[in-house]
Amino acid sequence: MDAAMDQAWRSIGPGMDGWPEAMGLLNDRSPSMLWIRGALPLCPALAIVGTRTPDASGLEAARCLSRAASLEGLPVASGGALGIDTAAHEACIEAGGRTIVLREPPYHLWEFTPGP
Repeated sequence: MDAAMDQAWRSIGPGMDGWPEAMGLLNDRSPSMLWIRGALPLCPALAIVGTRTPDASGLEAARCLSRAASLEGLPVASGGALGIDTAAHEACIEAGGRTIVLREPPYHLWEFTPGP
């Protein structure tokens, strides 16, 4: 938790300001807390997920969908794995869009930004 605080992370839970209403759809599978860095979008997002070992057409499909969503102002959500997830995040950033990386604990959610 100290590492999270050092990187401007914050936590939210059910009933707190900023808690995504859609989490209620998960019923008993909803996380008890989200760690967030950046701002959660208040609009829907496009989820793009897939294999870690895609072929060229799979990578291009992920990139194409991500670019199109970004150009329409729709955030792109995916995991942080290599393959389709990475292609989707990279294409979104290249198009000037916002991405959301969904990960397992301890950090359930954070905003993906390119490295230096």
